[in-house]
Amino acid sequence: MAAKIGASKIINSTVSAAQNSPVKEWLVLFPDSPGVLSRRLEIRPRHSPNFVRLHNEGWVSWAGPVFEKHTFAGNPRRPFKGSVMVVNDVSKEAIWERLKGDPYVQEKIWDMDKAQVIPFITKFRKMPQK
Repeated sequence: MAAKIGASKIINSTVSAAQNSPVKEWLVLFPDSPGVLSRRLEIRPRHSPNFVRLHNEGWVSWAGPVFEKHTFAGNPRRPFKGSVMVVNDVSKEAIWERLKGDPYVQEKIWDMDKAQVIPFITKFRKMPQK
């Protein structure tokens, strides 16, 4: 007769396995939902401090907005297309779990049906000279 395994034991085993897994780099692409520019700008003051915190914790290596075309810095009507970031975590599932509380996710600024988490490795990194 097969022994029953409780759901909490399975969840705890999954969490333990994830905690023992090595941290990897992931490229995360979030396209914006259609027609959200004004809401994106309105919600940004709640979103940005979250990503500054995640960067300071080392979870986000780098992040930024993606545009339809280049424009000048500070243009309040920049043609936003979405966001891109490199994060450091053990799995795609862990990334989704951590990001679900972000205002851009909660307010449906990012189109989560089209979002992608792609395995990634930084090969070269050079900061531009100013």
